[in-house]
Amino acid sequence: MSNLTNKDETLTFEEIAEILKNSDFDKLISQRESGVFEAKQKHPYDLPKRKAIIELIKDVVSFANGGGGYIICGLSTEKRANSPHDYVTALDLMSKIDFYDGKQINGIIITNVYPRLDIKVDWCASSGDASLGLGVISILPQDEGKKYFIIKITKVESESTKEFFGIPIRTDDDITWLTVQELHKLSKRSPNSLQEFHQSLSNQMDEVKEKISIITLVPAIDIDSIPAKIEETIYGNKQ
Repeated sequence: MSNLTNKDETLTFEEIAEILKNSDFDKLISQRESGVFEAKQKHPYDLPKRKAIIELIKDVVSFANGGGGYIICGLSTEKRANSPHDYVTALDLMSKIDFYDGKQINGIIITNVYPRLDIKVDWCASSGDASLGLGVISILPQDEGKKYFIIKITKVESESTKEFFGIPIRTDDDITWLTVQELHKLSKRSPNSLQEFHQSLSNQMDEVKEKISIITLVPAIDIDSIPAKIEETIYGNKQ
């Protein structure tokens, strides 16, 4: 287990899996969010609101484009002095019925992510009280040949349908988005010189570049603000 006296040391993917398997939830207290761990309150995504759907997809896909990870719901967090990170301060357990329906979450991800991304949605009972527990969205480390996973957001206006795309990547406890320039550069590079991509990214880019220009979304973006973001991306307008 990680040494909690070292504020820069974080739990590994395997350590978190063991904590959840054994219901040792107290071991999450004092841990900080990281590249494989996102701590959330009981019901962080106000589904089925569009903004909440985008936030959920962003969180899940960023882990898939990183090294995998866990979104654990039912935890209280706060920032510490002189640290940019969020730390778990307490358990705020919930009943199973208060967590999300796994079919709903998977349906949202399958509908809005390319290529197909399968995740696990579980509720883990507490060892102290089996009626309470943590809600867990697990994103396993993905085959590099499938990356990058692309968020695709569809907006219907009158009789027309528009699609917008973005690629979020989990970096430590933050999320970065590939820029248009980075996407274009990656699509032009030889798959042989970038083995981790294989042919996946080039194939994905070929499918979308004939229909639209690829843009970069921002976290928790309001769907109604997307046209303005496109204009900003294309023309470099300043807010």
